[in-house]
Amino acid sequence: MKKKILLSYFAPFGSLGTNSSEEVAKAIEAENVDKIRLEVKYQKDFKTLRNAFFASNYDLVIMLGQARGRDKISLEKRATNLNNPKAKDNDNFFPNEEIMEDGDHYLYTKIDLDDLIAKINSEFVLISKNAGSFLCNFVYYQALFEFDKPSLFVHLPTFDTQGDDERIPTMKLEDEIKEIRKIIDILSEDRAND
Repeated sequence: MKKKILLSYFAPFGSLGTNSSEEVAKAIEAENVDKIRLEVKYQKDFKTLRNAFFASNYDLVIMLGQARGRDKISLEKRATNLNNPKAKDNDNFFPNEEIMEDGDHYLYTKIDLDDLIAKINSEFVLISKNAGSFLCNFVYYQALFEFDKPSLFVHLPTFDTQGDDERIPTMKLEDEIKEIRKIIDILSEDRAND
C-alpha cells in the first residue's frame, strides 16, 4: 500500500500571474496524494496546512514552493527560525521576527535526502540548506516542529514561459512536473519499506 501524501502548493504572488508550484501540482494526479492550495498569507497558510494534515491520516507532507532565481529543483534539508522577508505577503503583512520564540535555530527533515537524491538520479535536482526567509521557510519550520510524520519542502524554479526577464534562470515546466512525479513515486513506496 502506497504512503498517503499531503501535497501543498502556493497561489501566485507578486508581479507573476502564475506560480510554478501550482502549475506543477495541477499536473499531479495520484490516488494516494491529496492537494491543498496555500494563499501566500502568513496568518492563514500554516493553519490551512495544519487543519488539512490533522483531518486525515497522512504518512508524509510534501510542500512545493517557487524560488525565482534558482536553476534547479531544491530539496530543502532544513528550515530556519526566522521571518525576514523581502516583500509583504498577499495580505500586505510583513513579519520580521523569530517564527517560534525560543525554538531551535534550525529544524531538519526526517527524510534521508542523500538516499532520495541517489534514487532520483537527475541533473535537475539538488539538496539545499536554504529554504529562504519568506512563507516557504515559515510554513516548513512549523511543519517540522508540529507534525509527527516526515515533511519535505521542495523549491521549484520559475518555468520557461513564466517570465520575460532572460537574466533569471528557468526550467521547462514539463521537466519540473516529471521530477516531482518521480519524487512522489519514490516517497510513496510501500510502508513496509520503512
